[in-house]
Amino acid sequence: MYSNIVTDIVWERIKEREKPKGEYFLRYTKTAVSENDIWQVYNLTRDVEAVFRCLKTDLDTRPIYHQKDEFIEPHICLGIIAYQIVNYIRTTLKDNNIDYS
Repeated sequence: MYSNIVTDIVWERIKEREKPKGEYFLRYTKTAVSENDIWQVYNLTRDVEAVFRCLKTDLDTRPIYHQKDEFIEPHICLGIIAYQIVNYIRTTLKDNNIDYS
């Protein structure tokens, strides 16, 4: 009677579909930077990249290849605005004790 009910799901990662995560090179104009400052900037950079990756996936807007500066700069500007909106939403949720993931 219940032969068509799913009782278990097994997830497997397909290695061929995984993309490399990339590398970050942090460059500073200061001559002395604390380890804590480096860690904070690194985490901010990871967060920004994660938000961009999520937004581009959800909005189905990647990959985007720009050939001219006049197209690259607006893309960066819109990305920064989108990141600010995401941070505003996160802050509002946190202020209202709403947990998100």
